[in-house]
Amino acid sequence: MASLDTTHKDDDNEVSEITKKINISPSMSRPPSRPLSRLTIETPTEPNTPIEDDFINQYFKDKTENPKIKRIYEKYLEVKNSFEDNLPETYNNINEEDKGTIKKDKSLGWEIILNDNQFDRKSFVYTINNQFVTKSEDETTIFKEIQFNKFKSPQTLFMVTLEITMQKMAYDIVKTEDNVKVPEITNHYLVGLDNAGSCKIIIEMEFIEHIQLKKNNVIPAMNALELLRFNNIFHFDTHKDNIVQASDDNKVVILDFGKAQINKNPDISSGSGLYNSKTVDFNYDKWITHEITEKAMRIVVDFYGGIKKKYKRRKHTRKIGKKRKSKKTKRKSKKHNQRISK
Repeated sequence: MASLDTTHKDDDNEVSEITKKINISPSMSRPPSRPLSRLTIETPTEPNTPIEDDFINQYFKDKTENPKIKRIYEKYLEVKNSFEDNLPETYNNINEEDKGTIKKDKSLGWEIILNDNQFDRKSFVYTINNQFVTKSEDETTIFKEIQFNKFKSPQTLFMVTLEITMQKMAYDIVKTEDNVKVPEITNHYLVGLDNAGSCKIIIEMEFIEHIQLKKNNVIPAMNALELLRFNNIFHFDTHKDNIVQASDDNKVVILDFGKAQINKNPDISSGSGLYNSKTVDFNYDKWITHEITEKAMRIVVDFYGGIKKKYKRRKHTRKIGKKRKSKKTKRKSKKHNQRISK
């Protein structure tokens, strides 16, 4: 009688002992993009966060019905696909301590809401680490540098790309007009700073020497903003520092498209932007001193964007474990204490 080969049996016993040590769950789910298996090994998973394309699809959802939005969408894709990574020598030669000659602070920006329930949250806020606006040594060019993390904040990548898109669109629209201009963006760069997603976008644009908008230029400024609105570009930041006039030829100059939107979204909290109204005259003196328009009046005026409501994180000051008493409970406690004192 031939002897039995026990080699495979010993191997099976060894495999059995190893698999007993692995924590296997028959019900553990995987992300939808991966095929489901009856047996899966439990591993920590990251929260389901969106990518840039999710913001693009949500924001430009009306592109098929609205040809003007479609044009902006196509310009966005053009900008998205034309970022350069080699910075010009004129910018590389600027020392870090010399950056921010025009502006050196963070902007609160705006927020975008995603309606897709597959993500871990709906509200996504413009989030940056640093921002520098610097004039070149020859005073012909402006460099706007925005530092952020594109992995942790893909919405910021979308928002900055949209800013470039809107300013490029606005420049193309007004460049043939006689009394208004928008700084031309000559190039834009996306440079990675590490392997963890830290990066910076630099927007290179022409510098236009300017002064405060004079009263006689308010109507031309409003007409220019109306032209942009007709093309679905709503500025949303039309205060006195962004609507100015050129020093040399007195033409209206429209600056900073960081909050520009493709749809009119009325926000009655707006209070320091240009506006028109059939019942209320525009008050130039209040606008130039940055006074906030009265709430009652904001309902009857049509802002040219104004200031879009900014997102502010609320500080939680309530102490843990200490509940706030209602008025009814306070009254009962007061009556109870009065009875005891009697």
